[in-house]
Amino acid sequence: MAILNSTNISDWYYFEDKDTLKRYLFENFDSNKKIEVSPKKLLQGFPGTLAMDIGGSNWNTKFSSLALILNDDPLYKDIFDLLKTDFETIKQFLAFHNKTLTNRNLLSSASINIDQNVSVNLEYLQKFDTILNFKNIISDPLEDFVGRTAKFYDTSFYVTLDKENQNILPLNILSGSINIAIDYDKMYFVNSETDLPFQNPQFYTISGSFNTYIAYSELDNFLLDQVSLDKLFPFNANCSVLIGDRYLELGQVNIQSDLSFKKENGFLSIGINFTSYARYYEEQT
Repeated sequence: MAILNSTNISDWYYFEDKDTLKRYLFENFDSNKKIEVSPKKLLQGFPGTLAMDIGGSNWNTKFSSLALILNDDPLYKDIFDLLKTDFETIKQFLAFHNKTLTNRNLLSSASINIDQNVSVNLEYLQKFDTILNFKNIISDPLEDFVGRTAKFYDTSFYVTLDKENQNILPLNILSGSINIAIDYDKMYFVNSETDLPFQNPQFYTISGSFNTYIAYSELDNFLLDQVSLDKLFPFNANCSVLIGDRYLELGQVNIQSDLSFKKENGFLSIGINFTSYARYYEEQT
């Protein structure tokens, strides 16, 4: 039986940031190029169309992996770190124009799914080797790391209750999902020497749902009191998601789009569906 060694089939690969040299650990990636082609109906019958209209090209790259909890390693990062870096860069660019976007920052969508594990999917409008360099791990003890996959108990959903006093409500997550979509305008220019478009981010939207739990003693404090309920779940609140010790700031969201309460498997759980607006968050310096 033929044997394939680790140069052909292996998970011992990583992606390296060209600027910081940080190493990102992903499980899967998929990169493809699409060219817009349409027939021009100049002739009918056999052999039919002989002329084709060739449009522009578009690269699309997808990364997917479980989120990791790494042991304060300065060299290795995971897929959640990449989402946090690029999404914050895009937010700062849209709101304050204090960040410079490059081809490697063209994040178009992201999703975080939290169940027993935490999985993250990212999609970019760019070729994979423009975003990160694909590398093979070198067996060097000095470059070793210690980590594990993130679990649901490593995650929390934070809501700012009082913007003036910055009172924070932490909610531990049983399960949930977050979806981020970033809208781009694309344009093609003469003499640009490329058939790829120039991308311009316009705005972003966030939606999601969570199942979280609270103490039984807290239920009567707000369930029948609309004023207390509004304080616990403000109509517009600045929210963030924590995985391990890393925060992803979602910005201001409407978390009263849907609320449900139920007792299940020993937990008093709350179901939260929310939508977002590209609004307030702290400026990063």
